[in-house]
Amino acid sequence: MNRGQMPQSAASRWPTRLAIMALLSVASGLMGCRTNYLPEYMPKMQTALVQVYVDGSPWVSFGGMNNDGPIGLIGSIASASKAADIERRLMTVLRGEDVALGMAQGFQEQLQLSSTLNVVVDPKAEYDSVIEISVGRFGLESATIDTPIYFFVDADVAMVYRPENKLVWEYSTTIRQSLHDKMLISGGIFSIASASMNFSALDALSDDEMRAVLESLAVATGQQLVYQMNRDAR
Repeated sequence: MNRGQMPQSAASRWPTRLAIMALLSVASGLMGCRTNYLPEYMPKMQTALVQVYVDGSPWVSFGGMNNDGPIGLIGSIASASKAADIERRLMTVLRGEDVALGMAQGFQEQLQLSSTLNVVVDPKAEYDSVIEISVGRFGLESATIDTPIYFFVDADVAMVYRPENKLVWEYSTTIRQSLHDKMLISGGIFSIASASMNFSALDALSDDEMRAVLESLAVATGQQLVYQMNRDAR
């Protein structure tokens, strides 16, 4: 399991992930998979701790979503050795810990900018709400090796108001973004990715360039979750 913040002791985590899962189970049994008390509770909340967990391994598909296993390359590929090369690179570059850190960064920055909540980064500090983002599947997909790539993340978000131990927001979604026009700013690199990237174009990038593109997508994914949160809080 990969996390979007530094590890903390069981004593310092409140509520624990197990506690949030218990609240989710109760809420799901009572009202289905969507919970939203943000309009009522957002004015009460002042500080928030954000935690991101990535439980799965990366998925890659050259022919739509692949349900057969992680990093399963499917579709028509001219060269088996080329496919194996791409697979090995993606196994190295597309890492859950980077996705967790990028999503945490995007969520925290956008939350601080667009809401009244102050983000707490130290889990030992005082905070009255905790936001937990759990990522199941994540990866890259396209129709073929030569068609545009999409970065996707399956995310479940839960927000708990600590003083009442109440689940105030629950949201599940799949966020899908195309790889295009991403600024590569990593390790002194300054260039623009092609307007519509495919796996062949992605494979032509250096490892640092690929990580920069994927990091920007993870950050944007975290930001999009805040956009939904703000809409639900109105």
